[in-house]
Amino acid sequence: MATIITIIAFLVIFSLLILVHELGHFLAAKKSDVKVEEFGFGLPPRAWGKKIGETIYSLNWVPLGGFVRMLGQDDMDAKSADKAGDNPRSYTNKSWWQRFFILVAGVALNFVMAILLFTIAYSVGCYPLLESEDYYRTIATKPQQLTIEEVLANKPATEKLEKDDLILAINGISVANNQQFMELQKRQAGAETVYLIKRGEEEKQIIITPSKEGEIGVVIETIVEMDKVRYLPHIALIKGAKETWRISILTVKGLGKVVWSIIYRFTVPEGVAGPVGIFKITSKVAKLGITPLIQFAALLSASIGVINIMPFPALDGGRLLFLLIEPVYAAIFGRKHSAQIEGMIHLIGFALLILFILAITWHDVFVKSF
Repeated sequence: MATIITIIAFLVIFSLLILVHELGHFLAAKKSDVKVEEFGFGLPPRAWGKKIGETIYSLNWVPLGGFVRMLGQDDMDAKSADKAGDNPRSYTNKSWWQRFFILVAGVALNFVMAILLFTIAYSVGCYPLLESEDYYRTIATKPQQLTIEEVLANKPATEKLEKDDLILAINGISVANNQQFMELQKRQAGAETVYLIKRGEEEKQIIITPSKEGEIGVVIETIVEMDKVRYLPHIALIKGAKETWRISILTVKGLGKVVWSIIYRFTVPEGVAGPVGIFKITSKVAKLGITPLIQFAALLSASIGVINIMPFPALDGGRLLFLLIEPVYAAIFGRKHSAQIEGMIHLIGFALLILFILAITWHDVFVKSF
């Protein structure tokens, strides 16, 4: 039953976010009077399709995305491109601002969806996400439980402390948080220090001499019993917007680390998840209830918006990059750049993205453990 719930939750979340993104492009294209030839969920080959009006609505076999195929966009066939070029409803015949509007609409709806989902979560009551304003407010007012997650080798605490020991006090001073723990140790650098710990149900006093740097060689896990936060709808909306912005900034920083790791180390960094990894995370979040799932979907929606706006071929950001350089190119050469060449570049970018997704999936399945 748990597996079925996870599968349903994963499919609902993934499908919702894809449909919202592509719906943004679709609605903007319709608003700009661009002919939409196909609105597809998933990536080709096509499994099913039905033409309604002038648009084919399709389900495709690779459930890793979606697309809106517009007349004249990424058309690498010269004859077809020429035909589209004569059509006033072709994407390429629309004004610069209309094409800009169409390209950013998908990302914009992802951010709107993230804000809406966070707003719902804050309105009904939810636990604060890590490193949010509410999280820091909670850990500042709540007692923290300092648990030893790991004891390092050849350190002052190596033979004296164990994994899962609780740090209660240092030289009779109760330890309220990790910062205080480090400060107390630095005061005792090089001096015998009495640590009051709890091991199982038993409390013990153990004497350890911190190094001259004020360290004893343990990795501390801080556990705080969080309270749910809940706000009136208008406050929840503001909170949702702030949280979406925060997640977006963290995603940008994370993408920088991913690029650096892949280019210079040829490795996939920890914390990067593909479809399999997201499924595993969904499995864990689904056990926590519907509100954490809503928060998770909001986080994904914001992240998808940021990823799509990156200036990489085949992504919305890559298309925007071509659009931004178009006036410069026209000023220099007296004409637009070749639609066929741009289409080929996006096709190559798409192939690289598929390879990247496959690499992440391999990492999720055979390397990473959750």
